[in-house]
Amino acid sequence: MKLVMFDIDGTLTESNSLDDESYLQALHEVFGFSQISNDWTSYTHVTDVCIFQEVYQSQLGYFPSSIEVETFQKRFLKLLIDGAKARDGVKAVPGASDILKKLLASPDYQVAYVAQQIPHVLFRFRDFLWCRSLVNALLFQ
Repeated sequence: MKLVMFDIDGTLTESNSLDDESYLQALHEVFGFSQISNDWTSYTHVTDVCIFQEVYQSQLGYFPSSIEVETFQKRFLKLLIDGAKARDGVKAVPGASDILKKLLASPDYQVAYVAQQIPHVLFRFRDFLWCRSLVNALLFQ
Protein backbone atom coordinates (compact mmCIF):
# COMPACT_ATOMS: atom_id res chain seq x y z
CA MET A 1 0.00 0.00 0.00
CA LYS A 2 1.18 3.52 -0.80
CA LEU A 3 0.40 6.73 1.02
CA VAL A 4 -0.35 9.83 -1.05
CA MET A 5 -0.31 13.12 0.85
CA PHE A 6 -1.90 16.31 -0.45
CA ASP A 7 -1.60 19.89 0.63
CA ILE A 8 -4.99 21.59 0.45
CA ASP A 9 -4.63 25.17 -0.82
CA GLY A 10 -3.24 25.47 -4.30
CA THR A 11 -3.03 21.70 -4.70
CA LEU A 12 -6.60 20.47 -4.23
CA THR A 13 -8.35 23.83 -4.02
CA GLU A 14 -7.96 27.26 -5.55
CA SER A 15 -7.82 28.90 -2.16
CA ASN A 16 -4.48 30.70 -2.09
CA SER A 17 -6.08 34.15 -1.89
CA LEU A 18 -8.32 33.03 0.98
CA ASP A 19 -5.28 31.55 2.71
CA ASP A 20 -3.27 34.77 2.26
CA GLU A 21 -6.10 37.02 3.48
CA SER A 22 -6.84 34.80 6.49
CA TYR A 23 -3.17 34.57 7.45
CA LEU A 24 -2.62 38.33 7.43
CA GLN A 25 -5.93 38.96 9.20
CA ALA A 26 -5.06 36.46 11.94
CA LEU A 27 -1.68 38.16 12.48
CA HIS A 28 -3.45 41.49 12.83
CA GLU A 29 -6.33 40.30 15.02
CA VAL A 30 -4.28 38.18 17.42
CA PHE A 31 -1.12 40.27 17.73
CA GLY A 32 -1.89 43.62 16.14
CA PHE A 33 0.74 43.09 13.45
CA SER A 34 0.10 45.15 10.33
CA GLN A 35 2.03 46.07 7.21
CA ILE A 36 3.29 42.51 6.87
CA SER A 37 4.62 41.52 3.46
CA ASN A 38 2.56 38.96 1.61
CA ASP A 39 5.48 38.25 -0.70
CA TRP A 40 5.98 34.84 0.88
CA THR A 41 9.22 34.28 -1.08
CA SER A 42 10.82 37.16 0.83
CA TYR A 43 10.89 35.07 4.02
CA THR A 44 13.73 32.76 5.01
CA HIS A 45 11.51 29.66 4.98
CA VAL A 46 8.24 29.63 3.07
CA THR A 47 5.90 27.73 5.38
CA ASP A 48 3.10 29.17 7.48
CA VAL A 49 4.83 28.26 10.73
CA CYS A 50 8.25 29.64 9.79
CA ILE A 51 6.80 32.85 8.37
CA PHE A 52 4.79 33.31 11.57
CA GLN A 53 7.91 32.86 13.71
CA GLU A 54 9.93 35.23 11.53
CA VAL A 55 7.24 37.93 11.58
CA TYR A 56 6.70 37.53 15.32
CA GLN A 57 10.42 37.76 16.06
CA SER A 58 10.89 40.78 13.79
CA GLN A 59 7.95 42.59 15.44
CA LEU A 60 8.63 41.70 19.09
CA GLY A 61 12.28 40.65 19.22
CA TYR A 62 11.74 37.12 20.53
CA PHE A 63 10.14 33.86 19.46
CA PRO A 64 6.48 33.13 20.27
CA SER A 65 5.50 30.74 23.02
CA SER A 66 3.68 27.53 22.16
CA ILE A 67 0.46 29.10 23.49
CA GLU A 68 0.88 32.10 21.17
CA VAL A 69 1.52 29.78 18.21
CA GLU A 70 -1.59 27.76 19.04
CA THR A 71 -3.70 30.90 19.49
CA PHE A 72 -2.61 32.16 16.09
CA GLN A 73 -3.21 28.78 14.43
CA LYS A 74 -6.72 28.50 15.86
CA ARG A 75 -7.66 31.99 14.67
CA PHE A 76 -6.12 31.39 11.24
CA LEU A 77 -8.04 28.12 10.83
CA LYS A 78 -11.30 29.75 11.97
CA LEU A 79 -10.82 32.55 9.43
CA LEU A 80 -10.16 29.97 6.70
CA ILE A 81 -13.32 28.05 7.56
CA ASP A 82 -15.45 31.20 7.83
CA GLY A 83 -14.00 32.57 4.61
CA ALA A 84 -14.70 29.35 2.73
CA LYS A 85 -18.30 29.35 4.01
CA ALA A 86 -18.78 33.01 3.06
CA ARG A 87 -17.61 32.21 -0.46
CA ASP A 88 -19.90 29.19 -0.71
CA GLY A 89 -16.89 26.92 -0.51
CA VAL A 90 -13.73 26.87 -2.52
CA LYS A 91 -13.21 25.79 -6.10
CA ALA A 92 -11.34 22.59 -6.87
CA VAL A 93 -8.12 22.72 -8.84
CA PRO A 94 -8.86 21.16 -12.25
CA GLY A 95 -8.33 17.41 -12.04
CA ALA A 96 -8.24 17.27 -8.23
CA SER A 97 -11.63 15.63 -7.96
CA ASP A 98 -10.77 12.97 -10.54
CA ILE A 99 -7.45 11.99 -8.97
CA LEU A 100 -8.94 11.83 -5.48
CA LYS A 101 -11.77 9.59 -6.68
CA LYS A 102 -9.29 7.22 -8.34
CA LEU A 103 -6.97 7.06 -5.37
CA LEU A 104 -9.73 6.59 -2.81
CA ALA A 105 -11.33 3.84 -4.91
CA SER A 106 -8.07 1.88 -5.12
CA PRO A 107 -7.06 -0.62 -2.41
CA ASP A 108 -3.43 0.21 -3.24
CA TYR A 109 -3.52 3.76 -1.87
CA GLN A 110 -4.31 5.66 1.30
CA VAL A 111 -4.83 9.42 1.10
CA ALA A 112 -3.81 11.96 3.73
CA TYR A 113 -4.35 15.71 3.82
CA VAL A 114 -1.76 18.01 5.33
CA ALA A 115 -1.88 21.69 6.13
CA GLN A 116 0.94 24.01 7.07
CA GLN A 117 -1.18 25.86 9.58
CA ILE A 118 -1.33 22.69 11.67
CA PRO A 119 2.30 21.64 12.15
CA HIS A 120 3.61 18.29 13.38
CA VAL A 121 0.34 16.42 12.81
CA LEU A 122 -1.75 15.60 9.80
CA PHE A 123 -4.94 16.86 11.39
CA ARG A 124 -6.41 17.11 14.82
CA PHE A 125 -9.85 15.52 14.98
CA ARG A 126 -11.99 18.64 14.51
CA ASP A 127 -9.70 20.06 11.85
CA PHE A 128 -9.60 16.71 10.07
CA LEU A 129 -13.39 16.62 9.87
CA TRP A 130 -13.45 20.04 8.23
CA CYS A 131 -10.80 19.08 5.69
CA ARG A 132 -12.40 15.69 5.09
CA SER A 133 -15.73 17.39 4.33
CA LEU A 134 -13.90 19.81 2.03
CA VAL A 135 -12.31 16.91 0.17
CA ASN A 136 -15.63 15.05 0.02
CA ALA A 137 -17.17 18.15 -1.54
CA LEU A 138 -14.41 18.09 -4.18
CA LEU A 139 -15.15 14.45 -4.92
CA PHE A 140 -18.80 15.06 -5.64
CA GLN A 141 -18.62 18.25 -7.69
